Amino acid sequence: MVTNILGSLGINVLEALSFQQNFWNEKSRIQWHYQGDRNKAFFHHVAKLKNATKQISMLRYDSRLFDDPADIENIVVDYFADLYASTNYYAGNDLISKVMPALVSNEDNIALTYVPTMRR
Repeated sequence: MVTNILGSLGINVLEALSFQQNFWNEKSRIQWHYQGDRNKAFFHHVAKLKNATKQISMLRYDSRLFDDPADIENIVVDYFADLYASTNYYAGNDLISKVMPALVSNEDNIALTYVPTMRR
């Protein structure tokens, strides 16, 4: 219903939400600038509120816009599952050994990283 009303007024919902967010961001910055350290409680309240409200409400994926939380969850989980399941290509680089001096010998390193058994 809200979308229909805003649509009839010629206002895009995303633009309206963006405008509202920008308004509150500017207002918090102005109040913080004027009141400075005298209003640490205000700053921490705004920071906590901003952190608590950080959530993904819409997601554009493959030229489509998703707003259902279950769809967003599936897309994000699939994306990171594919990302972390992909092959990690590693090209060896001996730059570190050339730049940093060896302070511990290989024998000392083995002794230091040895995991003791229950008998020891």
